[in-house]
Amino acid sequence: MNEPIVTKLKDTELVEIKDLQTKFQTIRLKLGDLQIEKMALDSAVASYVAKDKSLKEEWEGLQKSEQGIIDKILSVYGEGHISLANGTFTSTD
Repeated sequence: MNEPIVTKLKDTELVEIKDLQTKFQTIRLKLGDLQIEKMALDSAVASYVAKDKSLKEEWEGLQKSEQGIIDKILSVYGEGHISLANGTFTSTD
């Protein structure tokens, strides 16, 4: 078996290879930073979704309460209009 031949690379070739390695390392670091940023965004989205769900549930609860009040007023006073400004009910029957 022959001895391997060792040849020195040209300085420009070596610089090119090292530059490429540096660029790959920079991209790896940026990808890592991007993943950390994504984790923060995922957390923010999860928080948004939870708040959105909670507010929608609260909205639906208020709508049910509103309908309950309307039904109660209709059963007592019948059809008509309420003036919140002076606290009166005017029937339309």
